[in-house]
Amino acid sequence: TVYRYEPATSLEDVYAKTELTGRLVGAFETAANVSAEMNGTVSAVQAAVADEERPRVYYALGGGYTAGANTFITELLETAGGRNIAVEAGIDGYKPLSNEEIADRDPEFIVLNEGMSLPNNEAVNGTTAVEKDQIIRVDANYLNQPGPRNVIPLKTFAQTFHPEAYA
Repeated sequence: TVYRYEPATSLEDVYAKTELTGRLVGAFETAANVSAEMNGTVSAVQAAVADEERPRVYYALGGGYTAGANTFITELLETAGGRNIAVEAGIDGYKPLSNEEIADRDPEFIVLNEGMSLPNNEAVNGTTAVEKDQIIRVDANYLNQPGPRNVIPLKTFAQTFHPEAYA
């Protein structure tokens, strides 16, 4: 039997996928517990950063692509108290973000997958994030694959964006 998952566009999708996987492999109770634990972490992060300023964040996915609206990655960034510049630029899903948009939106933080190089161009090099060395490197397996480990980069984002609020 083969089961194909639909792409996750929200954290609710990630919870549902976790629970469905548990049902498919005969571990529903464990999966439900994992999903509930993830949901608890998400709620705790949301509460901690609710009243904080939201810094501008750019996720350089690679090849000029980024995560925009209707992606669980954007929901992770926003839950952690950030503001995804790709959403503000009108990006929906996973699409390229132009250098002009990056320069105009001047991200305060740039998120990169571990092992990736920072895009080397004037638009990125002139950002507040580069000037202040506010580059966040995360394990792509934890950020790009919708699953319970998404809380690891979520907590990293919250601690980095709002160190006093989310200690």
